[in-house]
Amino acid sequence: MRHGAIHTDHQAITSIARITGGNFRLLHRLFVQIERILKINELSLVIDDVMKPPAPSS
Repeated sequence: MRHGAIHTDHQAITSIARITGGNFRLLHRLFVQIERILKINELSLVIDDVMKPPAPSS
């Protein structure tokens, strides 16, 4: 495994922990949304950009 992949995994885990605050119900909902976003964007890895909230629309 590449060092960069480990760093990316750590960033994703840190973001998930921060967003959910340990709430398992919220954690489940978040993973459902992550899976949906990954599928839409044809991604196979959870990267930190996936975990960022969308920019506000004008």
